[in-house]
Amino acid sequence: NSPALFALLLLAATIGCDAKSRRPIGTVTGTVTIEGKPIGADGSILFCTDADNTSLMANLADDGSFVIRSHDEPGLPVGEYRVAIAPRRVSSGDPMRVSRPDRTVKPDSRIPKRYWDFATSHLKVQVNEGENPPLVFDLKAN
Repeated sequence: NSPALFALLLLAATIGCDAKSRRPIGTVTGTVTIEGKPIGADGSILFCTDADNTSLMANLADDGSFVIRSHDEPGLPVGEYRVAIAPRRVSSGDPMRVSRPDRTVKPDSRIPKRYWDFATSHLKVQVNEGENPPLVFDLKAN
């Protein structure tokens, strides 16, 4: 009985982990600047889709560049995403909502507040299968 049960579990795991059963992935890389100047490691970029609530983020590098990774591979599942760019460092300033609406943190950031939230950033991107051109988000200071 044990060898038969083990074989059945192995078969189920193999079928569930088949790469063909995953949604197609597209690369997502780019840079974030404010009026042409890199934000640096001050921020994070967040992508969220309404289709299935897929949401991923990446911290910005010193030059404002980023690479989104889902699981162990670069990219996001194909689809349209809303984008927010928010502070990474937290110290002082205006409150920013975090995972729970009743809790706030005070970020210290040059990133204008309107970009911190998907609803007010008005940034959207389409991720296509395979290699996508690098994204460039040049934020306006005011």
